[in-house]
Amino acid sequence: MPIDDNISSARHADSAPTRSAATAATAATTATTATTGLPTFGEADLGRLADAWRDVDPSSAHRDAITAAIKTGPAAISELFGSPLTFGTAGLRGRLGPGPGAMNRVIVRTVASALGRFVKGKGGDHIVIGYDARHQSDQFALDTARVLAALGLRTTLIDQPRPTPVLAFAVRYLDADAGVMVTASHNPRADNGYKVYGSNGALMTTPDDDQLSQMIEMTSLVRSEDLADEDDELITRAGTELIQRYVDSIMSRLQPNGSRSTRVAYTPLHGVGYDVLNRAFVQAGFEAPIVVEEQAQPDGDFPTTAFPNPEEPGVLSRLFSTASSAQVDLALANDPDADRLAAAIPNGDAWRLLTGDELGCLLGEYLLASSTDAAK
Repeated sequence: MPIDDNISSARHADSAPTRSAATAATAATTATTATTGLPTFGEADLGRLADAWRDVDPSSAHRDAITAAIKTGPAAISELFGSPLTFGTAGLRGRLGPGPGAMNRVIVRTVASALGRFVKGKGGDHIVIGYDARHQSDQFALDTARVLAALGLRTTLIDQPRPTPVLAFAVRYLDADAGVMVTASHNPRADNGYKVYGSNGALMTTPDDDQLSQMIEMTSLVRSEDLADEDDELITRAGTELIQRYVDSIMSRLQPNGSRSTRVAYTPLHGVGYDVLNRAFVQAGFEAPIVVEEQAQPDGDFPTTAFPNPEEPGVLSRLFSTASSAQVDLALANDPDADRLAAAIPNGDAWRLLTGDELGCLLGEYLLASSTDAAK
């Protein structure tokens, strides 16, 4: 069901009555464990966990790796299953691979199941899901939507790789109870991750992240046959209208009579920032940014940089070269999920990166100058 046809109803649908998250969610998790007979994510018997994980993992390559570990013996099983990823304020993040110590479809489905019960336990019924262009991000996002729909939750799935700030905006704009962003941000290309946002559009923090972490430990592994269909009526796709609403919200922050003469060079570092940023620039009346062509399109292999973090030395060399050739006034870079921004200004024949403090002061001064006396 496309959100562009019913975005208002998605924003204003009634939510379920409030009840205790810990009590309701724990009871639901216990019931699921008893029904499926599968071990929980926190199962202490690693041999039992390995057997079950192999049985539910959709990846044949992962199943082969787990089978090899089981045949090798306890030490190999312990190496693959003894150091699971842990959930915190930044969510989950790790390399792609088999077992609970890596990012894969089994761990994503388990965390989604725990999150669904957590949200239902708080009386919520709607979660927004976004994803970046890293390997398997789209699959992890779809699996999350299918797990949540099977639990009876409404989900809004952003229909293509988009920036993390779009997900944060969508949670608030659609009056959702939580959000999921599948991304490893600026980590190396072999990684992926899973961030969870609260109803305020910010990353989940204590005590909620601690509660969810405990629930993940108690949640059973999820079988493919227990997922809802991809076209389940509880799964809604969000498309261009949501992006336009996000850009419109940016426009509301701009001074209508401000200068639009600044020329900008930009790189998304093979991430998902370019389309939305370009749309915002053009709608605001700026000249479209001059993009670093070889880094313009989303690419989970990050072919021009092994570590796509704009803070790392040398990562922005192509940006600075493009900026110098075009003689622009400002050079900008996003990390792959576009929630981190680097800005540089000309400094003789070179470019000087602004510090986080400098950017914060500039943004604060702009917002204060743009505010009404009453708002100040």
